[in-house]
Amino acid sequence: MIRLTEHINRYTMIQLQDVLKLHLQGILGPNHLELDEEKLRNNLNIEYKESLKNDFCYEMIEEISDNYVRVYIRPYFRKMNTFDYLIKAFFQTIKLNASFDQNKLKILFEEEVRKLINENNKEVITKYLESKKWNISHSDIYKKNYYPHYLVINKIYLEVALNEK
Repeated sequence: MIRLTEHINRYTMIQLQDVLKLHLQGILGPNHLELDEEKLRNNLNIEYKESLKNDFCYEMIEEISDNYVRVYIRPYFRKMNTFDYLIKAFFQTIKLNASFDQNKLKILFEEEVRKLINENNKEVITKYLESKKWNISHSDIYKKNYYPHYLVINKIYLEVALNEK
């Protein structure tokens, strides 16, 4: 189950594309990212530096669904002083996700997104789903107000990310 109500309450300026991104990540996880370890580490370091330019305060871990969490870069690095364990948890998530039936997950994603359709967004959501190009960025409004810098991992790897296992 996607934690949509919690996100709407916390991020009051959330836009439709942010809701779609939440569903994409909450159902399919980080599978849309194709990174090697070195590129991921570089991206995390860049995002960490970028995150220092704002005062928005995140908890380190934010649930987005029954299976996935967003681990926010700034509080994570401040606690761990390294991205090593988060990277490990990320690649374990990718490996686990590869074992899932991707067609079933895509069908589930489409079904869940179709539940969002109403009179105001029907055309946008229908075109989005038909395009099959589901990778989507946060809206400019969301980025400007909430400065999202995080990595999505499966909840079962939180202990790995926090070096507790």
